[in-house]
Amino acid sequence: MTMEFLRKYTCYIYILLWMLYNLQGVLMLKGLVAQIIFMALLGLSFYACYQVNTHYKISPYIKWLNVMLVILTVYGVYLIVDGEVVYKGKYLDKVVSSHSYLQAIYISVMPIYAFYYFSLKRELNPHNMKVFFLLLFAFSVAAYYQQYFKVSANSGKEDVVNNIGFLFVPLIPMLAIVKMRNIWKYILVLLSFGFIMLSMKRGAILTGGVVLLLFMMHNVKVRTKTQIVSTFGLLITVTFVIYKLVANLYTTNAFFHRRFELTMQGYTSQREKLYSYFWHTFSEGTSPFEFFFGHGANGTVALYGQYAHNDWLEFAINQGLLGVILYVVYWIIFIKEWLDCETDDIRQALGSIIVAYLMISFFSMSYGCMPLAASLCIGYCLAMNMRIRLVNFLKKELE
Repeated sequence: MTMEFLRKYTCYIYILLWMLYNLQGVLMLKGLVAQIIFMALLGLSFYACYQVNTHYKISPYIKWLNVMLVILTVYGVYLIVDGEVVYKGKYLDKVVSSHSYLQAIYISVMPIYAFYYFSLKRELNPHNMKVFFLLLFAFSVAAYYQQYFKVSANSGKEDVVNNIGFLFVPLIPMLAIVKMRNIWKYILVLLSFGFIMLSMKRGAILTGGVVLLLFMMHNVKVRTKTQIVSTFGLLITVTFVIYKLVANLYTTNAFFHRRFELTMQGYTSQREKLYSYFWHTFSEGTSPFEFFFGHGANGTVALYGQYAHNDWLEFAINQGLLGVILYVVYWIIFIKEWLDCETDDIRQALGSIIVAYLMISFFSMSYGCMPLAASLCIGYCLAMNMRIRLVNFLKKELE
């Protein structure tokens, strides 16, 4: 009975464990308990990766993800074996452990295999997607306040920048594959974008605004007169509420007003210095070996005491030209997968995810910082697309 329960609800358990692990600050899950949860999650993820690659038809994206994962694992293992611990003394008075590089990549990428696997087994399907969305939305809200109270307590300020705003970005594309009434979708979109705005994180606001626009553009595509009237009514309402939210923040919140004005003046949080340094290092300040194969995992931290906040430069410094080529091919294959989507809802969700995380790759960390909602969208969409292709192929064979 227990084994049957576990097999039936593995996907639920998997997501709940990730929620527990990421909310360990609020739940006081420190030390050994958190490590056990993380090892269980890694075990499930690698099991799914093995199953997907040995017993199922895999998409081109998954094939290339395998290649990247193997190469980056080699870099990460070398860093661990080397035993190097890098100090980020210039920006943060803390130590970057040698295992942090691999840990971040596995947390970001490995869930894609798990959700691909769960989707092929129908544990993750259109009928229960609404439950998973609500779980992830509730988790994002809890994580938002966990981070807010942590940063606020450390800084002694109420107005803070909350990086958790990025968690709400993939929730908007995810709504394309959730079956619920349009009015509830618009309410959840508003709530998600509201938290993105409150986070004061400019990158999250930019990408959130773009995927919100894509969501609204897609929902204009209706057929009946009744749908046209109701959809435009919802669009006007959502637009008005967002306008009032932004206007209210601008006029009543001095912190938001100041960040908005700095953005208009071209302030980039000193990223131009980071980009200039890393580009110069990659193009002119490396040996031939470093140019082609990089400075190794966490090379940006070792050189400058800070991550590049740009995936392309991060790959260039850490893995050299090899890393840049890997990443270029990654996006080419990802976009091709989107172009080959069989259904409109999958095309919408996957397309918005690609737009969001391609944008993020130029001013933040995309590949190594995908939240659970993003990896769920990617894994589910690719698996469902593969199922549809196989079904269509079999139909043609039987004709």
